[in-house]
Order: sequence, then structure tokens, then C-alpha cells
Amino acid sequence: SVYLSLSAVVIRPSHERGLQRIPVPFTERMKPRVTLCRGATARSRCMVGLLMCAGVVVPTVPSRPSPGSDDLASPRASTSSAHVVHVYCQGNPSIDSTLLTNATENSVVGDLISIHGRCIVTAPVVLLAGRGYTGDSRSGTVIVQGNNSNLNAVVVSAQIVANTTWTGNPTSIARLSIDGNAAGNPTSSTIGLELRSWFSSVDDMYISNCGGDGLRLSSATPRHGDGPNGRITNSWIANNGGHGVHVDGATTDWNLVNNWVSDSGRSAIYLGSSAGWQVTGNHLYGTMEHAIFSEACWATTITNNYIEDFGRSSNNAPRRDPNNNTAVDDEFYGIGCMVNGGAGSVIANNKVFRFETGGREYKEGVQFVYIGVDHVRYGTGQVSVVGNVIQHDNGTAVDIGLSYSVGPGTAGRSLELLSANNNVQIGPGGLPRVLDKSVTLVAGL
Repeated sequence: SVYLSLSAVVIRPSHERGLQRIPVPFTERMKPRVTLCRGATARSRCMVGLLMCAGVVVPTVPSRPSPGSDDLASPRASTSSAHVVHVYCQGNPSIDSTLLTNATENSVVGDLISIHGRCIVTAPVVLLAGRGYTGDSRSGTVIVQGNNSNLNAVVVSAQIVANTTWTGNPTSIARLSIDGNAAGNPTSSTIGLELRSWFSSVDDMYISNCGGDGLRLSSATPRHGDGPNGRITNSWIANNGGHGVHVDGATTDWNLVNNWVSDSGRSAIYLGSSAGWQVTGNHLYGTMEHAIFSEACWATTITNNYIEDFGRSSNNAPRRDPNNNTAVDDEFYGIGCMVNGGAGSVIANNKVFRFETGGREYKEGVQFVYIGVDHVRYGTGQVSVVGNVIQHDNGTAVDIGLSYSVGPGTAGRSLELLSANNNVQIGPGGLPRVLDKSVTLVAGL
């Protein structure tokens, strides 16, 4: 075979680190180079030359510096020293934790840690800052908590393990599954994935069977930094005993987009703070408490979510008040928003249903609020609730479509709210809207 190479560089193979680029003097680069390539070695060089002409860069990878303890706090290695660290799990609880720990501890900032196979762990998988963690696929890479391990979390940020008071540097995790194995750890409230890092991403994950929360974002106490600018996308979080997604603290400005959250023992999505958050395009079902609830809406966007049901535990344990952890009458929200004064929030284009089969008897005091803005924490809250579809064919007096209130004690607090173009169909017995007199309805333009 004959290959034609047109190249402005000479490519020399390196047996240690792939390929190196050798610059050509300017006068040589100005000359057209046409080479007939014969033989295996020559063909290899010519093909790489074609790739270079097409704009494909083949980087030189120098020797790697040895890792150090400062990796936890700040990046020190340039990305040019990064490479892929492969971990091949054996499905053996006495081996897999050591393999994963060694791979992480011997990595440097910028490395991609690629995990293969079924990993049975008896110690948490610790995520160091500045690394990426990936699997082959959700079915090809599965991290399982071993029987009777009783871990606080299966996969966890190093900052949480070290109990630091600062937010960690960025990390990413993608294309794998985490199985909390609640059946093999019946007394444990294990979290599937717990993060404390900013500008981080979780993508294409399946997190299931945890005794506690499926995915939790945790802030330090006292905290230094809000851990902003992350995203959770394209993941399925299922069959967990706590919340599906739980923001525990003041993590701000994340995107929670296009996920499925199902069969949560508590709420599907519970946000201790949602300042700057976008909660968009999520499909939630099998929810025992709230579908989406935020304790602090401020510049928050909650749009285009599909909520099949909520409040399925209405004849079980009472809800806990988030402010003082005391039991209150059962009041379950499809979308619930406690508001901070200042920057406005948007709740729009959501589908909020309460699908049920068969009859159910509810405890006295139970209520189902499909969309509720029921508490202003301070100042003047600003919220727009527009274009939502609310439906329950057999609603009764316990069903409230839209509920708007400043909350108890209105001194120094107010709510200015735009409510428009919402399609509320909750049956002859339900209440389409409950409006507290302390709320000011504003007109749209």
C-alpha cells in the first residue's frame, strides 16, 4: 500500500510515552513536503502526519511528578503531567478497596481515574480534588458497599473525610453505578455519593439501594465557601432510604438537570439552599414526602419538571419541620419554596400530578400542596409561578393546587408574586388556590 503524507512537522515515535512532536525550522516548513510512505513504520508516521494536518494534536507526556499531600488543598501539577490511571476491580471485598485507594493516592492533579468491573468496597472511595473519576458504563462499572461495612458514604469527597472547613477544588465523576447494598447493611444510613467541592460534575450515574440519601452535597461547619458552580445531569437516583438528592447546607449555583429520581424514602429533591440553582427537566416518582422542596429560594429556577406523585407516606410518620426538627401536621409539597428576600425566583412549566391507585385514608391534618410558596424568611420575596399544569382527577379537601403565604408573623416580611396561566385541575373537592391576604399579586407585562 502507498500512503501520501503532507505535513509541516516530523513525527518520531516514542516507545515510552506515545508520540513526540519535533518542530521543523521555518525555512523547511515553507517547503511543500510530499512523501511516499512504504513499510509499517513509515505508514505509521505518515498516518500521524495526516492527523496532525487535520488538526489532531498528539501531545507529548513528560514524566510524572510524585504525588504529595498538598493535592488535597490546591492543584500543583500542570495538566501536561496528567494521565489515565486504570483500576481493574476483582469483585473481592478484601482487594477492591485497596486497589481503589492506591490508585487515588498515587494520582496527581489532572489525572483521570478509570474504574473497571464490579468493585465491592469495605472502605469509602475517597475523591481527591482535581481528578476525574469514570467508569466504562453504568452496568460495566459498579461500586457496591460490602456486607456489614456500615459506611457513612460509599463514595465521598476527601474534604469530608478530613473534616476540613473549606470547599474542595473541582472534581468529576461519571458513567458508573453506586449500590449502597442496604439489604446487606440493614442498620446503616449510608449515603451513596457525598460531595464537598465546587465547579464539579456528576453525570450519567445510577445511585441506588442506600440506607440514607442517594446523593448529598454537604457544607462544612463552620463553612468557608459555598461550593458553587456544579452540575448533576443525566443520572438515575433510585430506591434510597433518605432523600434522593439532598443539599445539606448552603451549596449555591448548581444545575440539577435531566435526572430521574424514584422511590425515595423521604423527598426526591430536598434543598437546604437553592440560591442560584436551576432545577430543570427532572422526572420524579414514588416519592414518600416532597417531590421538590427548598428551604431558601433566591434567584432559583424550577422549571420543566415532571412530578408523578408526592406525599406517599401521608399515612405514616409526620413531616419534620426543617427549622426546628419538630413534628408538624403532614403537609406535603409537589414543589415547595421558602423564600429569601431579594432576587426573584421562577417556578414555571412544571407538570405536578398525584397519581394514585385505589383508596387511601389520611391522618387528620394532612394536606397535599401541589405548588406552594408559603414562607418568606426575611425581606420581600419575589416569585413568578407561571405556566404549570396541576392535576388530580379525584382531589378532595386535602388537595390544594396553589398556595401562597408570607407565613406566620408578617412583621418586616412580604411577598410579591406573579401567578399566571397555571392549569389547575384537581377534581371537584380540591382547592385550586389558597391566597393569604398578606401576599401582593403583581400583574405581568
